[in-house]
Amino acid sequence: MEIIQKIALVFTIIGAIVWLLIGFFDLTKIATEEHQKTIQFSKTADLAVALTTKGLEQRHWDELKNAGIDISTEGTDDQGNPTPPSLESIIGDKELSSDVISAAKGIADKASREFQIKQKLDDLEKNWSQIVFGLEADKRKKGNFLITGWGDIYQSLDDDFQEVQQLEVNPFKAHYADEIAEWSKSFSNITDILEDLKKFQIEWF
Repeated sequence: MEIIQKIALVFTIIGAIVWLLIGFFDLTKIATEEHQKTIQFSKTADLAVALTTKGLEQRHWDELKNAGIDISTEGTDDQGNPTPPSLESIIGDKELSSDVISAAKGIADKASREFQIKQKLDDLEKNWSQIVFGLEADKRKKGNFLITGWGDIYQSLDDDFQEVQQLEVNPFKAHYADEIAEWSKSFSNITDILEDLKKFQIEWF
């Protein structure tokens, strides 16, 4: 009788061990699945940040598509730029590789830096559209007028010329290279004209 009880106890212990092992493997499987979900969520989050970067234009969406992100833009915004598709429509059931996510982040970073260049060029356009020469009558010689406001104009010219020189060496300038070169040429011409005007005006004294 004791032998039977001992045998039953052994089987009970073995059964308990089996159940523990089954539970352990189930937990391992769950942990692995959750880890994979975390990795996929991280990729989705990185992609979400990339696709909501300010400054994305049609050329960037084309680059994203060439990088392996299957996208179709959903209309345009008020500025005529394509609006990004939803993440669900991009990812779906697919698992995007790390290389694709890395490429998307690189394109988004370039778009952001190009957008900063565009903003600086827009600021130059706005600033110089408001700069005017002042004129006042020459009290010493009737009929002559003197140009005024040299200080402000020279200060703007100096500051903005330095800004353009920085843009000329910006590694992300390619899309705006012609516009930057045009500003550089314009500022050089303005500098020469101002110097000639200043010399000419001095001769009046």
